[in-house]
Amino acid sequence: MTFNEESSIKNKESIKADKNVEIKRTKVIELPDAVLNEYLNNPEIKLFKIKEVGILSITIVGYKV
Repeated sequence: MTFNEESSIKNKESIKADKNVEIKRTKVIELPDAVLNEYLNNPEIKLFKIKEVGILSITIVGYKV
């Protein structure tokens, strides 16, 4: 999931209105350069560092109605 996609989830009022769902917390997971170098090439690392792509932890809570 990209940061733009995560933002679009936050802004979808229809999800909240229809399903009583809340995004409680989002957190960016930072990775050290050594780990990035093992799995990504240079252009991908640049995208990761400028926050175009990344790893997010998202806590979503839904209430049954």
